[in-house]
Amino acid sequence: MKKVLASLLLLAGLCAQAKPTVFPVSLSCNDMVDPVAVSDVSFSWKLRSDVRAARQTAYELWVGSTPNCGGDVWKSGKVVSDDQLDITIPPTVTLEEGKRYFWKVRIWDGSGKVSPWTKAASFTKSIDNSWEADWIATGKTEDGPFPYFRKTCLIGKGKVRRAVVYLCGLGCSQLYLNGRAVEPDRILDPAQTDYDKKALYSAFDVTSLLVGCKNCIGVMLGAGWYNQDKVWGGGMTYGRPILRCQMRVEYASGKVETIGTDTSWKWADGPLVSSNVYQGDEYDATREIDGWCEASFDDSSWNDAVKAGGVIPVRMAAQEIPPMRAFAPQKASAMWRSSKEGNVWIYDFGTNLTSEVVFSASLPRGVRLQTIGSEEIDPRTREIDVASTGVEHVGLQKDSYTFAGRGKETWMPVFTYHGMRYVELTVEGSDEEPALDWITRAPVHTDLATIGSFECSDHQINYLHDIAERTFINAFVGLPVDCNQREKCGWLGDTHAYDRAADMLFQMNNFWVKYLDDIRTTSDVSLTNTLFHKYYNNQFYFADKEAGLPFMIAPGKRLCGVASPDWGTAVVQLPWHLYVYYGNKRILRDYYDMMSHWVRHIASTAVDGIVYEGLGDWCPTFSSHEHNGTVVEFSSSAFHLLDLGIMVKTARLLGKEEDLEWFEKQEEYVRKAIVSKFFNPLKCSFGGQTADAMALELGLFPEDRRQEATQAIMYDINTGHKFLDVGVFGLSRIGSELSRNGASAQAFGLFTKKGENSFGVMVDSLKVTTLWEILPVQSDIYAKSHGSHNHPMQGGYESWILEDVAGLRPVEDNPGFKTVMFYPRHTADLEWAKATVDTRYGVTSTSWRKEAGKLVWDIVIPAGADGLVHIPEGKKATVDGEAVSFGIKSLNGEDFQVFPSGSYHIVVE
Repeated sequence: MKKVLASLLLLAGLCAQAKPTVFPVSLSCNDMVDPVAVSDVSFSWKLRSDVRAARQTAYELWVGSTPNCGGDVWKSGKVVSDDQLDITIPPTVTLEEGKRYFWKVRIWDGSGKVSPWTKAASFTKSIDNSWEADWIATGKTEDGPFPYFRKTCLIGKGKVRRAVVYLCGLGCSQLYLNGRAVEPDRILDPAQTDYDKKALYSAFDVTSLLVGCKNCIGVMLGAGWYNQDKVWGGGMTYGRPILRCQMRVEYASGKVETIGTDTSWKWADGPLVSSNVYQGDEYDATREIDGWCEASFDDSSWNDAVKAGGVIPVRMAAQEIPPMRAFAPQKASAMWRSSKEGNVWIYDFGTNLTSEVVFSASLPRGVRLQTIGSEEIDPRTREIDVASTGVEHVGLQKDSYTFAGRGKETWMPVFTYHGMRYVELTVEGSDEEPALDWITRAPVHTDLATIGSFECSDHQINYLHDIAERTFINAFVGLPVDCNQREKCGWLGDTHAYDRAADMLFQMNNFWVKYLDDIRTTSDVSLTNTLFHKYYNNQFYFADKEAGLPFMIAPGKRLCGVASPDWGTAVVQLPWHLYVYYGNKRILRDYYDMMSHWVRHIASTAVDGIVYEGLGDWCPTFSSHEHNGTVVEFSSSAFHLLDLGIMVKTARLLGKEEDLEWFEKQEEYVRKAIVSKFFNPLKCSFGGQTADAMALELGLFPEDRRQEATQAIMYDINTGHKFLDVGVFGLSRIGSELSRNGASAQAFGLFTKKGENSFGVMVDSLKVTTLWEILPVQSDIYAKSHGSHNHPMQGGYESWILEDVAGLRPVEDNPGFKTVMFYPRHTADLEWAKATVDTRYGVTSTSWRKEAGKLVWDIVIPAGADGLVHIPEGKKATVDGEAVSFGIKSLNGEDFQVFPSGSYHIVVE
């Protein structure tokens, strides 16, 4: 008996030892959880472990057609690899469009122990090529109210396993089913594209919303960008709104039925009297049609739909970015009566946001509330000042609601958005003074997950972080726009000034992929006699454009000419940054030809390696860029060199050997040309603050003179405005380049400076809540500048805050934060800082503070990743009270301790 008991105890011990220590979690398909429509399928997962040095050595992935996921569609077999991102199905495996599939994964840890299978996740293959619905329209040619469309449909008697509605209403649409909006917080859907070439559609799982056998699908259409005909001239419109919609019903028996748009659908004019993405929506509730989307509604007097003509998208694709949504409404912090004639009031909502006005009151039939949004008030009159919203070019940000007199009525526009802090409310048809809650404000933006955070001991640094983060999310509205109230365009040059910072704050992977597709789709045309920018924004010429060369703006019809060298560099930088920050190697393969084409094009325009065309370091703090030392030919040449360096690394990664040789030779040629033309060895400068920051980034200074270069930057600052005289390209670099080259204290001093000529003017005097087009570092800027008050291009400094103040960075050699660099640049005046980033491998974080002459530092490295931790030279470090005993790795001439995954408490003294 004792022998049996001993054997059982031994067996139990062996079983305990055999338990795995690492588990796959957070399964995603194309970075989405259980997507209802996905085109090119790829799988990713994170790892969970309670032990340090947790890693994956192999995985096995199954794809099946049923929830138990027996692998009847595909089995990968055991794959010896630590890959967790973007695992694809072989092209020999065919997936049926519209069908739901299930997948699961298990992994082997570093000791060879296998985890249990995960719970099955799901994805549904998109219907890009299998639509069974026509494009329909009203047939109206005149302006007027926008339509309701409806279709009563009969569902079979069998048990419904799943019902999915696929919807594309152009310009934008809102889906209803059986009398209710399916997602009432979803606005301006789908996201903007080049509608003549491509349109996106949204997918909605409506299984739970079906009611018996008789159901009704309803759609409300708005103008959106497809029918935008009020701003930038009539040439911006593609035509009157059109609709394509189908519902796929799958029964438990396996039978599938499809109900799609055709001429049997009915339409009638609705209560949306007018709609424009710039100038707002006008809604008349007295025109509402009760029960219009109920199955029992009598639509015999409604009009028959017609097949749509005009501009029909050549192809369709599932929308794989989150939709734009309206979030919880906010009350104004104050309101006061305007001095204008009538019942006019001003509401102050405290912060500048991309938002919608929400109307909610009980008023008699016919009373009309009209709102106008602004970013500023005139400090003398306390009336709204609409100058910064571009009123001369795009009109007023105006919405209105006419009450039906049915008790409490609530309405929010869904086919427009505005950038505003203040709202002017005019009450027409009533002398009643409005209450504070008659109007509230709902923030709106693409529903991107927030993945990053930051906080430190300095108020001004925190403030700069907060307004950068707010400015970024305000600009994400289906595409990255330059400003949310004026142009609302996807300018290429703006994006590469801040995308790295945004990549650490929000889940941007799919968002940038969509925007890159916009750029490629827009550029895919050859034209004669096309506008090219030569110098700044007012000197240009006309020439033939090759297909594949990007425009200044994407997507849409407002293009503003072929991209200048310093704007078009986005087509190289954005894919590379997706690789570095998200480990997205597929994007490099997909866009390699476009990247290469751009770099070779710029090389063909250079004279002796120097690129003379461009707009320069845009919107500098003080003087124009031709006077602050950084000339256009330097910045454009520097971007060309940066692009060449990226192409060298990309060609090497992808095995493009012939291209690699050309890029390497061209990079060296351009490098020598820039140094020869611009470097002043006596001043150790390339001309100005931005020029020297870019030169440090690109390694143009002799290695033994890099610290001298930071002194040249500070000399230029101290002999000039005593502050940064840089535009958006300099601002996104100068903090990091100073900090990484021995001048951390100087960088910190610049960003925390108070008084005139400083960011302190923004923080203490003006108390700005977002970043202006030209940063107000002088207190009298209000009288001088009426530019946009929400321009994310000015937020590139956020990279310095996250990567150098907090000290959290990805490493190019092991991208996507598979290796995390921990390297805060400490200064005497900062007591503590902390940051987190939820990477595609999991959450990584750093939190350091000074305590009694010691540096106390807590870091987290996600399972499956490792960390490079920089211990200040001459200091000793302990981990959990014991001396650090990890390996050493040298990177860029500095030594790092190599930490495996896990949580660590480090003390440095």
